[in-house]
Amino acid sequence: MPTLLFVATLAAVLPLLSSDVSFEDSAEYTAAAAVFGQPHPSGYPLYVALAHVFSRLPIGTVPWRVAFFSALCAAAAATMLFVAARRLMARRGRPLPLVAEVLMAACFLQLAATLTWLSQAAAAEVNAFHAALFAAVTLALVPREGDKNWKPYAACLFFGLSCANHLYLSLAAAPAFALALAVAEPRTWRSGRVMAACAVAFALGLLPYAFIPLMSRGAYVYMPAEGALSVFRMVARSSYGDVTTHGWNKFGFVAAYVTQLAVELGPLVLAAAAFGAWRLAGKKDRRRRAVLLWAAGPILAVPVVALFYGMDFSAQASYIYRAYAVGGMAALAFLAACGFAEALSLVPRRLTAALVLVSLALPAATYASARATAAAYADPFPGANARAILAPLPRGAVLIAADEGIVKDTELFGLSYLQSVEGFRRDVTVINEAVERPLVIPPLPQGYLRLDLTDRRRALIEAVRGDATYAGRPLYATFAVEGSMPGLRSVSNGAVYRLTDQATPAPEAPAPQPPIDLRLAGRHYALGAVASHALYARAARLQDEQGKREALAILLEAMRLDPRPFSQDYQDYLAHRGASLVPGQVLE
Repeated sequence: MPTLLFVATLAAVLPLLSSDVSFEDSAEYTAAAAVFGQPHPSGYPLYVALAHVFSRLPIGTVPWRVAFFSALCAAAAATMLFVAARRLMARRGRPLPLVAEVLMAACFLQLAATLTWLSQAAAAEVNAFHAALFAAVTLALVPREGDKNWKPYAACLFFGLSCANHLYLSLAAAPAFALALAVAEPRTWRSGRVMAACAVAFALGLLPYAFIPLMSRGAYVYMPAEGALSVFRMVARSSYGDVTTHGWNKFGFVAAYVTQLAVELGPLVLAAAAFGAWRLAGKKDRRRRAVLLWAAGPILAVPVVALFYGMDFSAQASYIYRAYAVGGMAALAFLAACGFAEALSLVPRRLTAALVLVSLALPAATYASARATAAAYADPFPGANARAILAPLPRGAVLIAADEGIVKDTELFGLSYLQSVEGFRRDVTVINEAVERPLVIPPLPQGYLRLDLTDRRRALIEAVRGDATYAGRPLYATFAVEGSMPGLRSVSNGAVYRLTDQATPAPEAPAPQPPIDLRLAGRHYALGAVASHALYARAARLQDEQGKREALAILLEAMRLDPRPFSQDYQDYLAHRGASLVPGQVLE
């Protein structure tokens, strides 16, 4: 059964793997893995080291290989949790009935069919790997039947490794892990030798952080960290600005998380998980109680992080941090598997077949409904769009990249990947406020990051124009500048804007226009954001060349896909449109 489960969960993901870089952090992780570089804090050294090995496989493209690592991790996580649940529920060495194993496997098939799980299993992201480490800790907490010499060292090692992967989520689950150890093996806290050995095992799990100075020498580096203090700041994320981490709308964020669990896993799995938790809590077997305590850690980790990290609820934050639910979903599937094993003896024989059919039909229905949207996470548009941005630029051009939200991360990381991994258009200098090699940050005024977006753009453009290094080089931006620099004009080539002082600048040669799957873009927050950003630039080009009536259809499509009403892209377009009017023309 474990082999069948592994194959089934892997097969569900493989068709969704992207052959090109994708959204937000996936392009960054792909770049870091390919060149053994350094992604954003906390550095994720263990993930980068293992993904680097996969990036060198002799099959597929580099993005596909790194995404394949996530797919394997997701399948391994589901399989290890199944084995742990089966081992935990076996009684007196007797194997579980086949019907029980099928019902338990169905819980993990439902997990593997959800949109959140598929999106993380099919992309270069750290969350599927984190789920695999959670599963490894769970399996280590459940010794084999008859193993009287069980030691908690392996569990401590895997928990340390999880801290070397996703520090915040691991620290949020640390109290649950400590309680689980205390219940599973009371001598852990009574024996100095055992405690010392556990501490050593945990410290060994943290050793990947020693890779960070070496990673800071790679071709892609988000934030250099070579000294002890800078490494500490990297690991602690003290120099990193997460999205909306300073707000205090806790209820909205936690409510979105709970809704995500309920909608994606479904009432049957949640009911089985509740029953499984109740039965594990009621047993006198300390091992079962320990595993229950540990399973509570990942489930409660997101609310704990939201409480202490100051997350604020918004559509953008909800989309970005949806991936944090992977561990909680895996823990609930594990408890549901235990619940089904316990409930089987209470179900009349004549209803057993119906229960099996329903439990297997639910994952199939969930996968069928989630697959199309999950395909959007592997949409090739982000990579094609990054190439379209760089390809038409004149040699030696300077490009000031977007600086807001999902679009910023997707475009910047895509451009960084192309230059650092593929060596594409390295002659173009990409400017941004982020300390991200191979991108460049110019000298900026004090207090720059406290300025609003318009003033930051103005300061960034002025810093580039005032730097002799860039004198005489063609200047471009991924946004129209009329709203932030009234003295300048923007000329769109359909992908980016050339910046000029001329009142009536010459038109730009058109950029290649990668196709946008508008149906998928309407379902997917990030694809909608990046697609609308690109469509505003295409509408601007049509307006510059043929007039505003010809641009109207694309403009309306951009507005439809724009996930943030009256966004900065929309305002940029209006400012550009107004500045391009000739005297006497009426703005309709």
